[in-house]
Amino acid sequence: TGQLLALGKSLAIGGLTKLVVTIRDATTANRPGKKGTDYRIHLSFDLRTQTPVDVEVTDAHGGEGLERFEPQPGELVMGDRGHAYRRGIWSVVQAGARVLVRINWQNLPLLDAASRPLDVLKEAGSSKAGVPLEIPVTIAADTKKNHTPAMPARLVVLRKTLAAALKARADLQKEARRKG
Repeated sequence: TGQLLALGKSLAIGGLTKLVVTIRDATTANRPGKKGTDYRIHLSFDLRTQTPVDVEVTDAHGGEGLERFEPQPGELVMGDRGHAYRRGIWSVVQAGARVLVRINWQNLPLLDAASRPLDVLKEAGSSKAGVPLEIPVTIAADTKKNHTPAMPARLVVLRKTLAAALKARADLQKEARRKG
């Protein structure tokens, strides 16, 4: 979320001050003395005005999703990997807004220009650390579960430096040990 906030600020400062940029995120909360998640707090934050514009509190089963709040036409909605699902992306696109999400490559099936499944890791392997690689893709249709159509998109890959990759791996391992 910190990276998305920095990117959004740079969009606002870079002359796109008329662009409404909204960041969506969620966090968990629990009652005092209890382990686990009791509640999930979903927030929509307007980067231009630096204010929350919508909030929703759900029980632990209320998952993150871009479809929780209604975007405005032309708005740019930003979310983390927890928001990278076809149903939520489609809800934003249907409203006439745009989406910028970090993808969870296992949950968002992408197709290449020949409509074949895109091997994101292979594509990322061809990029250089710190140099953005842009790939035109299609978000695959979901005709079984959520009935979303295929959507044109652009995948931007920014490969981490070796030091950043090692730190990220160590952080993931630390989190995995903490969670058992």
